[in-house]
Amino acid sequence: MSKPVPDIITRWHATWSSLDPDRIAAMFCENGTHMSPYVNEYVGIASSMVKSRAAIRLYAEVLASRITSYEAEITSVISDYDDTGGRAAVEIWRTLSGRKDHKRRSVEMLEWRGDEIISCRIYHF
Repeated sequence: MSKPVPDIITRWHATWSSLDPDRIAAMFCENGTHMSPYVNEYVGIASSMVKSRAAIRLYAEVLASRITSYEAEITSVISDYDDTGGRAAVEIWRTLSGRKDHKRRSVEMLEWRGDEIISCRIYHF
């Protein structure tokens, strides 16, 4: 029998959909990381990774200023977790700024401890 989708994944989904930089940053631990090709595109970091809650907040702020909405339909979650933390691969179809003609698939690899995300790595297709 498979486990239900971890609560932190549900909260992560709702938080990114809110486009609220404070809420997004608060989901991460102080030295959390977020990696996405959009990091390079939107804030000019060649490694495509932001490395702290403050840097994640800044990235989320820039992203929120450039798009009007973030919609993500979770299609699959593979996870391994317990009461102390876990990790998950989350497949989504995402739409930015309501552009259904630019709907894209991504896989987001999340690791967390307690209620805080340690790392998020996004692969867009």
